[in-house]
Amino acid sequence: MPGTTAADAFGIRKRSDGLYAGRAGRELLAELQSVEWAGMPSPAPFGAHSGGAPDRETSGKSGVSRYRTDDYDGLFADAAPAVRKRRGAAGVFVAGIIAGAGSGRSPEGPSYSAVLVEKKQVVHISDAYESYSFEHKQPLSFGLTFRKEFGYGLSLETGLNYTLLRSDVGVTGKVREIRQQLHLVGVPLRVDWQFLHAGRFSMYVGAGGMAEKCVSARFGAEKMTERRVLWSLSGVVGAQYLLGRSVGLYFEPSVTRYLTHTSLRTAYTDSAAALDLRIGLRFNY
Repeated sequence: MPGTTAADAFGIRKRSDGLYAGRAGRELLAELQSVEWAGMPSPAPFGAHSGGAPDRETSGKSGVSRYRTDDYDGLFADAAPAVRKRRGAAGVFVAGIIAGAGSGRSPEGPSYSAVLVEKKQVVHISDAYESYSFEHKQPLSFGLTFRKEFGYGLSLETGLNYTLLRSDVGVTGKVREIRQQLHLVGVPLRVDWQFLHAGRFSMYVGAGGMAEKCVSARFGAEKMTERRVLWSLSGVVGAQYLLGRSVGLYFEPSVTRYLTHTSLRTAYTDSAAALDLRIGLRFNY
């Protein structure tokens, strides 16, 4: 019937001296009292009270039971514990980046302007550097992430990334190859959208960018300078599985496109895009 509430349907009415429940209401309250809620102490029986006085009275004429108001409210407070929503997460990850690993000698590539710092003198080696042959190793990356969650499955993620770029360089007139290394530190910013959530498993997509700076570079035993900031855009598809209440294992394949390049040739400069395969732990709070 229009205007009928759940309390009316179960014959539960509130009066100045307590709550009255009909037969259906008594059955509902008895069933709720018998439920064992995970992680919660069982509510006290209706007939027992801290003062020893009965909490239920039965009218002989109507057969209607009366329960104390405070016990009725306490029952539902224990039976329905509040679920705290998680608002953020911190994580750690390690990644292997497949980006042009292998030979890298492309005469149609970008023009390089490598700078060598030797005995406090700046020497440009661009002419010879163009003719070198490169064997790029698989880049390695790891870092920390911090995530802020919003409504509708949206979240914002940032953090701190470290990437190591290695290459074996074949130099004319040298029998042995020269090892080139670059150490990059980056700050990413990404927006994620969770589109699937089933039990402990969830999936999401994301897009964002990152700014990276080379903090150290070497060509053989000599120190190199890199003043450029690398800007990149990336897209990701991720999956996460909760190992516990607040710890999740996640896996993220992503594609990154670099908008700027270092003056030294790396796996990034010799490939159009980088494929990042990342695995990590995420701690929700």
